[in-house]
Amino acid sequence: MATQSRAHDPGVAPKAGHSWRNNFWDNFTETGCLEKNWRHPMGKGKWKWDAKSNKEIHWEPACAQVVNDARLGKSVLRVCVFSDWFHRIDRLATKEKFGYGYYETRCRFLGAEGMHCAFWLLPDGMWDKPVPPGQIDGGIEIDVVEHRGRDGSGADVSRQGNTAVHWGGYGANHKSVAYKQMNLPDEPSAWATYGLLHEPGGLKWYWNGREVNSARVWSPMPNGIYFSTEVNESGGWAGQDLSSYGPLQSPAGYIEVDYCGFWELCDYATQLSAPLPCEDTAVSTNSGTKQSSHDLLSHTFTVRHTLRFDDLERLRGEGDGEQFWFVPFPAGRTIRNPQKAQTLLSVETKHIASLITEWKGIQFAHEDHTLEVKEVCVDGLQLRYAKRAYSSPHILVINVMVHDSGAAEEESRQLRDKVAEVERQGRETANRLQDRIGHLEHQLATELTQLKELVQSSVSTTQSLHEHVYRDDQNLPDGLSSKISAVRENVSKLYRGVHKS
Repeated sequence: MATQSRAHDPGVAPKAGHSWRNNFWDNFTETGCLEKNWRHPMGKGKWKWDAKSNKEIHWEPACAQVVNDARLGKSVLRVCVFSDWFHRIDRLATKEKFGYGYYETRCRFLGAEGMHCAFWLLPDGMWDKPVPPGQIDGGIEIDVVEHRGRDGSGADVSRQGNTAVHWGGYGANHKSVAYKQMNLPDEPSAWATYGLLHEPGGLKWYWNGREVNSARVWSPMPNGIYFSTEVNESGGWAGQDLSSYGPLQSPAGYIEVDYCGFWELCDYATQLSAPLPCEDTAVSTNSGTKQSSHDLLSHTFTVRHTLRFDDLERLRGEGDGEQFWFVPFPAGRTIRNPQKAQTLLSVETKHIASLITEWKGIQFAHEDHTLEVKEVCVDGLQLRYAKRAYSSPHILVINVMVHDSGAAEEESRQLRDKVAEVERQGRETANRLQDRIGHLEHQLATELTQLKELVQSSVSTTQSLHEHVYRDDQNLPDGLSSKISAVRENVSKLYRGVHKS
């Protein structure tokens, strides 16, 4: 990823519940950015010869250069067409390739007859296969904006641009949809943003943040970002070739680029595990007043800080500039692993007659200043404030929600250990209970067997006694006969009772 001045959010809002995560950004202010981030896929060599202008057309990497723009006060990319002995053209492409997400550039055009320039997306190659619209596994070419000075009939179309998507190769199986020619947002020399949202399910084109076209075509094959100028054969799509497109220092046609970037959708839940605040302890601000901080989990809290008016007034007198502030965390708060800490910055900008509140991830950007969390330390935040000379006096009230991912990981590890311990103790308890149940079942079975044997023995003894008494009572004396009858009756009762048992 390009490590230059921090990317701002694109001009198109993300889906509800999501935010943009910037994966590539180049505003051409870093020394050596072209060598670091870009390549010339066509190399250096001859393309073709145009009989009308009697010029050979050559690919030439020198056509892509970083030049200074005095009105912007910064350097920009220029990809041009120029002529010496030949017509010189170029294609400039990112070394990285990107998939589903949002692509955007801010650019402007200078058109000349016979040439055109474009901001477009292209994979390494497209399959030459006949396939219907829908998901194109073999890759697609997406023209976000193409610009010409004149069309094939010579009509002036410099105030217009077009979109399109192509697939199936460039031969017999070539297919194309979404070609649409329309007015540019402003004069071709005016800076405007051009974007393309590529998602499973389709494409959407945005010019200056307004949707201008769409198509039910998409591809999982990643694309490089391209800026190019080309010269057609005379009488072609962009009209007659000129005899000369001027020198490299002042070419007759080009596309100039202020910045370009790629963003992918990111779910808030994956960025911050505690998005909703609740009451926490009070912390002191720079002005000495007490403000409430908030947290939901023990490792998420809010730092509230106010940049005083005199600080910003002094900066205003210095012209363009930047300043750094170190904002300490509330008492007792520290970060376990600053590299893993996540931040979400909210800023209230109080001007003389306005109040603006915006959420910009880790960077707050306004028309005349930017504020960002530069570094997360163990005990505080390093904030960076940059401003333009014409910015009006104002006070910034900053709220930074800090999520200590290191503490979250530690808490998660502890919970996992507790779960494992509970499971281990549960297994041991279950085993002990199972052993106890087995022992009780064995003891019960033994006792039941012994009881059955005792009852059986009692029944047998009682029955034998009863039979003996009944058999021999007739031989006893008369005085004993009545006693035996009584005993016999009692034995019978005992027998009946034991038998029921």
